[in-house]
Amino acid sequence: PLFCAMAAWSTLSAGSSFRLLLIAWVAAAGPGQRPSPEASDEVASAKLLTSSLAPAPQPEITDDSCAIEGDVADGQCKQIRPEMSETHARRSLVSCRDVRASNDNEKNMPVASADVQGDLRRAMWPRPESIALHDARTGQTHKGSTSGPGTWLSPLWVAQAELHFDISSIPAGSKLRGAVVWSLHRFCQRLGAREQLQGAEGAGDDSAIRLISVTITEPVRATAHNDMDSLDIPSLDSDESYSLILKPSLTGESQLLACSRHGMNWGLETLLQILDALPSTWRGSQADAASLVKVPWTWAPGILRLEAEGNDRAVEHIIELRIIDKPRFRWRGLLVDTARHFIPHEMLEALLSTMAANKMNVLHWHLTDAMSFPLELASLPEMSRKGAFSPEQTYSLDIVRHLVSLASNLSIRVVPEVDMPAHTASWIFGEPAAVSNCTHVLPEDPNDASNPFKARDKLALDVSSARAVDVAKLLLQEITELFPDKFLHVGGDEVDYRCWTTMPHIHEWMLKKRFGPLEALQNFFDAVFKEVQRLGRRPIIWEDSFDQGLQLPTGAVVQPWKCWGSIGGPSFRSWPEGQPPSQLGHASGFMATEMGLDTVQSTCWYLDWDSQWTDFYEHAADEGPRRARLKNSHGDLLGGEAALWTERIDFTNLACRTWP
Repeated sequence: PLFCAMAAWSTLSAGSSFRLLLIAWVAAAGPGQRPSPEASDEVASAKLLTSSLAPAPQPEITDDSCAIEGDVADGQCKQIRPEMSETHARRSLVSCRDVRASNDNEKNMPVASADVQGDLRRAMWPRPESIALHDARTGQTHKGSTSGPGTWLSPLWVAQAELHFDISSIPAGSKLRGAVVWSLHRFCQRLGAREQLQGAEGAGDDSAIRLISVTITEPVRATAHNDMDSLDIPSLDSDESYSLILKPSLTGESQLLACSRHGMNWGLETLLQILDALPSTWRGSQADAASLVKVPWTWAPGILRLEAEGNDRAVEHIIELRIIDKPRFRWRGLLVDTARHFIPHEMLEALLSTMAANKMNVLHWHLTDAMSFPLELASLPEMSRKGAFSPEQTYSLDIVRHLVSLASNLSIRVVPEVDMPAHTASWIFGEPAAVSNCTHVLPEDPNDASNPFKARDKLALDVSSARAVDVAKLLLQEITELFPDKFLHVGGDEVDYRCWTTMPHIHEWMLKKRFGPLEALQNFFDAVFKEVQRLGRRPIIWEDSFDQGLQLPTGAVVQPWKCWGSIGGPSFRSWPEGQPPSQLGHASGFMATEMGLDTVQSTCWYLDWDSQWTDFYEHAADEGPRRARLKNSHGDLLGGEAALWTERIDFTNLACRTWP
């Protein structure tokens, strides 16, 4: 729900309802999970990793559809798909019956039931691009039904034990098959958390969903670093589209079709929202057909029964649900600051799961800042040893790799940020020669003078020191080994030039080089940008340095954030005609795209600010002048990020501040 403001996945009308997945914080997927990288078959690849990094139970996957059901005769297997021919009776199925919650907490985790008021469209968030009901009898679009005398709708329903996924189209033994099984296993665990009432077995057979075919149409592209069997990690260019058709089992199998495993994952999220809203079973052991059909559904797939006059049998219409969906923006992110307050990795796992439930696909990990340096590095061990809050409040290389792997399995990219040259006070303990110890420089705003966070933010790297550049390069090199994403955030915000101009040795160096403050900043970042590009990454930088005139290389990305001020209008070159002035962040983003730079917007999406939760929904990534020039700019608006800065946030209030 956080991404409503960005209209990240679809554009909602002013009257559209949405669903807040508050308790999905813990319930979305349970503990952290990932396929074993050494696995060569789909069973081994589907191994789970709990929050304690211990393996959890695995689903039994086989190419024999009956074997997964145990001692079930072929004839009973065919009931799953009545029209299945003899040649297709044996298939590769994942059965939710065989998936069990990996721990007691997950067995009992709550799952919110959407208040859909009889309209299934209200359960889906973000709203898919195209949602329609299809009447299989007439071949026409069904606009919904009004329950009344002689008319009733039996909606589709599902129970965990009766749901199966056909993955025959996914090559057996491939890494893709292992990833698909992992996602389906996780889906079944979450579906199994719903309340399952007794006495439902065999009831409502006609309108039950029993078999869903999963198809991924586009093979993994071969690259210089992988072969066709390699698992595609999420990227900016991933195809995240999918289509979903749900129908009663008596008319055949339902279908989930995607061009990549990432589209499949988002389709599963939509499917879970749908199944969560639809009946999970008959309501009680004594229920009969009459008690089910009186549920006031007006817009849902299922069986629509129209009573005929006289002794004629009721006419039944099979109503299918058809969804076609793709994201509006390729970058739908959340920034998490783990340096102002340390966030345990278990909470980051839960955060990733909840992000996936909302189809957010970028975790911007703000790794270091003035208050602490919690990232352990083999090349610079003293940085975390002396710069972290404590030895226990660090992220080991194994934990980082685990979180990146988990995120990839969830189709989430992890973009690392190492803020520099400001916000580097924590570096001084491990690398004193790299930092300008300008503790006399205090915030200019009197309200911030006594704020320990703001005061320490003023310390910056010593741009006159060769060691500062060497340390930055070593850090960037190891960061790229840990994080495979093609983007690397290098900060650039809130640089106070007084930390250089008031330090005698730096001031003397600037005079010798004939550098002003901006030239000194440019000199430092030229070295950083060159190293980032040498490592095959695209640099991201906050709008502050861009606004000050920093020259950025080709491929750089600007991230605006300033939610105040008023700038722009006819006096600005290239400003769209008739567009009023806008806030600083939106104006900066517009000017960046006009100069051919891509942007990621965070303007007015700072979750740590004292705002009403509704404030975040009143802004869009493309608002202001950018909207008028969306298709004509030289640069691209990639999407946006909400930012969770943690000066006043720790593990105790992280969830409620992240999901307002």
